[in-house]
Amino acid sequence: AAFHTSAASADVTCGVIFHPSCQLENMHGGEVKELAAQVQCPMFFMPATGDAPELYGEEGELVQILTEKFGEQVKTKLFADMAHGWVPRGDISKEEVKRDVALAMEEAGAYFAELLPLTA
Repeated sequence: AAFHTSAASADVTCGVIFHPSCQLENMHGGEVKELAAQVQCPMFFMPATGDAPELYGEEGELVQILTEKFGEQVKTKLFADMAHGWVPRGDISKEEVKRDVALAMEEAGAYFAELLPLTA
């Protein structure tokens, strides 16, 4: 959804994707690398273990496509102790999940604060 929204509108100036699954584009008749090339803003990927490191890792294809366009504004951070979906539906009664949800939200907020212009 974040890739499609950014590809459709230059009004989106940055995005954060927790436990990304952009590769699902391929299952719906599209091509995720072509879609990534249309993205108009930097993204911060926060994959969990198993979330396609060939796409979202430091050398991942989608990270590289966006980095070529937006440089160091593109980020990726692996949450190795987490499973896909931990941010919206993780069991925060587990200390490690609570820790990483808090860290992900903190880092997302810092990313937005860095890249979004303040308006009056």
